[in-house]
Amino acid sequence: MNLKVYQIIQLPNDEMLWKQVVQKIVSMGFFPGEHKLRYCVNKDFDYENGVFVGALHEEYIPDQTSIDADREETSIENIEPWERTIFAIDFNHRKLLIQQRDYSPKNLSRTTARTRITGVLDAIWQEVFEAEFNYIMTNLFLGNEYFIKNFVENTRVLGAKLKYNEKHGWAVTNIYDGTKFEESWKDMWNSDESHLNEIILRARGGGDLNNSPLFKLALSPGGLEIESITYYDSQEDKPKTESRTAFDLIEVPDVTKRTEILTALHQSHKYIMENQKKLAALRAINLE
Repeated sequence: MNLKVYQIIQLPNDEMLWKQVVQKIVSMGFFPGEHKLRYCVNKDFDYENGVFVGALHEEYIPDQTSIDADREETSIENIEPWERTIFAIDFNHRKLLIQQRDYSPKNLSRTTARTRITGVLDAIWQEVFEAEFNYIMTNLFLGNEYFIKNFVENTRVLGAKLKYNEKHGWAVTNIYDGTKFEESWKDMWNSDESHLNEIILRARGGGDLNNSPLFKLALSPGGLEIESITYYDSQEDKPKTESRTAFDLIEVPDVTKRTEILTALHQSHKYIMENQKKLAALRAINLE
């Protein structure tokens, strides 16, 4: 499960008010939705060290069927199914986190869930803080050094995607890690006039792009920005990908929609606490 991170624009640094917000969130009843379908916030929650984790539950129209004794399809009556979306507030860093998930019911979507969660919070914000609940998307503004130090230098690199940024130029003077390099390779690179925009490299079998001269060249000009790195995670014994598009996500392993609610809340809280440095570093996109 992944939690998408948003910046909360206005949130006073007052723990007593934080507790009021938490109590109001979990004390609210059912809300009416479209087609007489309801939604609510589960009364179970996790709140500790300035981090609240709760769950939005949304009712949907079932389209399940069964087979009767005559082997004919029939609809299943008298069931009221609900879907769950985990969300959290990190009061310390003024962050809202909402589970990124897909919904099979047609009346549910990520946008609908986010709108309902922020609608609940807006009513509470106006009551407690006398202000609207405003939020905005976030990102980590990191250069290639982040990928190089954390993955290129410490793992077996299985794949990479790099994109050209014309602001920083194409030419290679020195190799990124300071190693000596054949001048003919650099001359070949610097003489490229194709206006190349994107490079995707993949190692085959048990290969490692760290052993590729082309990969070293691609990492060296300031104008090529790393979009993603696929590496081998030795602890989990499987390939993993770190991407700029996922910088605003907090991963919560081993939690699915079938995970028991208290476990899902606890695991989410645990991994939010483990990612406090990342949450502190995430900044609102249009405020930079």
